[in-house]
Amino acid sequence: MARPSPIRRPASLRAPALTAASALLASGLAVAEVPGANAAPATPDAPTMETVEVEASLPGAANPNADAEAAYKIDRSASEKFTRPLLVTPKSIVAIPKEVIDDAGANTLAELLRTQPGITLGTGEGGNAFGDRFIIRGFEARNDVFVDGVRDPGVVSRETFAIEQVEIAKGPSSTFAGRGTTGAAVNLASKAATRTAFGEVEASVGSDQLRRLTVDLNRPVGEDSALRVNLLEHASETAGRAMLESERRGAAVAFSTHTGEATRWTADFYHLRADALPDWGLPYDTARNAPYAVDRRTFYGLVDRDFWRNEADIATLGMTHAFNADLDLQLRARHGDTRNAYVVSAPERPNASAGTVQASAKTRDQRNRADVLQANLLGRHAWGDVRHEWVLGVEGSRERVRNTPPGVTPRAVTQSLVNPNPFNWSGTITPGTSTASRDVDSWSIYLLDTVILGERWELFGGLRHDDYRIDGYNIVNDYVDAASALRNDAGFLNGHAGLVFKPADNASVYLAWGTSSNPSGEQLDAGGADYGAISAGNARLDPERNRSLELGAKWAIADEHLLLTAALFQIEKTNARVTVGSGATAVTSLDGEQRVRGVEFGVAGQLFERLDLFGGLTLLDTDVTASPITSQVGKPLANVAEQSFNLQAKYALTERFRVGGTLTHNGEVYGGTVDALATKIPGFWRTDLLAEFQMTPQVAIKVNVLNATDRVYYDALYRSGTPFTYIAPGRAVHATLDIDF
Repeated sequence: MARPSPIRRPASLRAPALTAASALLASGLAVAEVPGANAAPATPDAPTMETVEVEASLPGAANPNADAEAAYKIDRSASEKFTRPLLVTPKSIVAIPKEVIDDAGANTLAELLRTQPGITLGTGEGGNAFGDRFIIRGFEARNDVFVDGVRDPGVVSRETFAIEQVEIAKGPSSTFAGRGTTGAAVNLASKAATRTAFGEVEASVGSDQLRRLTVDLNRPVGEDSALRVNLLEHASETAGRAMLESERRGAAVAFSTHTGEATRWTADFYHLRADALPDWGLPYDTARNAPYAVDRRTFYGLVDRDFWRNEADIATLGMTHAFNADLDLQLRARHGDTRNAYVVSAPERPNASAGTVQASAKTRDQRNRADVLQANLLGRHAWGDVRHEWVLGVEGSRERVRNTPPGVTPRAVTQSLVNPNPFNWSGTITPGTSTASRDVDSWSIYLLDTVILGERWELFGGLRHDDYRIDGYNIVNDYVDAASALRNDAGFLNGHAGLVFKPADNASVYLAWGTSSNPSGEQLDAGGADYGAISAGNARLDPERNRSLELGAKWAIADEHLLLTAALFQIEKTNARVTVGSGATAVTSLDGEQRVRGVEFGVAGQLFERLDLFGGLTLLDTDVTASPITSQVGKPLANVAEQSFNLQAKYALTERFRVGGTLTHNGEVYGGTVDALATKIPGFWRTDLLAEFQMTPQVAIKVNVLNATDRVYYDALYRSGTPFTYIAPGRAVHATLDIDF
């Protein structure tokens, strides 16, 4: 039988483009009409809230959040919740601008984040969906990805063509973002309509049959409106791997209009369709405790069986009304529909003596629907010499997840370990008859306030209450299986507090405390309790609780065009879920404890006129400090690189010619669910190169050489009894023609 027909899935949700004072929210990273045109003015002693017009003074599609003279440096978050400049925000926020994304040659979110320090990639294991999976500061973050401040449900492969900047708000962030967000919240800030006319076309060709075309067109419509359209066409193979190919098509449309001087309406729509022949890498040799030493190009999948399809359709309607210079109301409604469907072969159960491996089918046909309503009141006022910048908001959401995996016969196909046949398939794929369902209804209320006590001191305080209910059940042959029904109701309060001291106008030191909560069943794509799925053992349990303490410093040097950051932090999970036993005898309790300590350094901006820098260093010490499973105690956490480093640089040799590159290092990563097991993938160094020539003021050509040394390294490790490894792409050469008009 033919493969299941493609499906629709949510991938990117756009925030309404509102007044500059009305940026978006939800994760603690929302986007304004022009991402990041925040309500707070740059002048620290201004007595009233300034309404910023969205007329960009920068050329073309320049990001209004960025330093006008240092494209690698972001001055302000795209989130309305962070009302102050990043320099004085008491939290570690890595803001990655479009220029860094483009110069890195990153076309997907995974390609971008695989090089960021403190972040490791994970696999689709334990019943989890195959797609973006990130572990940040030692904790799972695959369901903590947001687009324009709204949680993006479903683990899919996200594109960058319509993204203005990516923000990683590190540490527990439930106050800003809601449930989860223990290690970080990741927000993708979309490109929004402005009143400046510009256009940009980028056409890329390269090795591995790369063909990519993006169009970014913005036009004023009359005196009070603007329209922006982003288009994508992409096709490529995978460097260093045989057989693998992918195609992606996308469109993002953003419209903004004024009705009177005080009210702005926005309407956005995002669509993405992706098709690929997927890959789960190479088998793992438990005798050597390393990936099998086979040719990197070896493909263990089945061409006529395996497929991967992602689709997203998301619509957003927003309104912002300015009551006066100091008070704005923001309303937003969003509907998203995403789909993630695949049959993919896992290279399991290798037998070295027989020279065989099993191509085991992993399947999913998951649809995520999400409806969100938000209302935010943004205010600013002064009481004498003390000034307040505050956000009061409410949010309600409904998420519906349905996974009906297709049937595959046979599910396992025996392949040669060293010379597998990708066409060794003569079975059938049939529509699924059982649906795993997850329904989540939640609402929240939050208040965030920054108190500016003068030129040197600032206080931040925030509280958020969330009410969370999840229902899990199976639908078999169109009937609800009552015996499978599970429910968890949870209410949780989280807070964040920070104290900032400015020893100079260009520097700050801060001390911050924050909390987050992980309710049972929060990982809506998971099929196993160990990976955050709702189960009979955890349905009645309270949420896990996390708290962090962070001491940090930020310093803007080189005429304030280069931002240096440092942070020393500790995160503690005091009541981690631990499951002892399996099946009917399994017992889940909140008796575990975990701790992550670390130090981070970051750099972003322009050191001098010709040199741009972006990167960082992260050192982590992780530990299971308590567990009813005594073998876990004292072990480090799984899926964590204790050392990671990245530095991206671009140097202008002449006014027209620039060269650069990126140096990335990750230490070794051990597999496991909670604690690190014996299985591991080695650490690596990776080098990327860049050359860019400005042919005319409007035309430039750029060449990226990714993994220039063709280093063999691994992205992630599947930890099960039959582990395997995701192998990273080999060397790729891409040439891009950029035309501005």
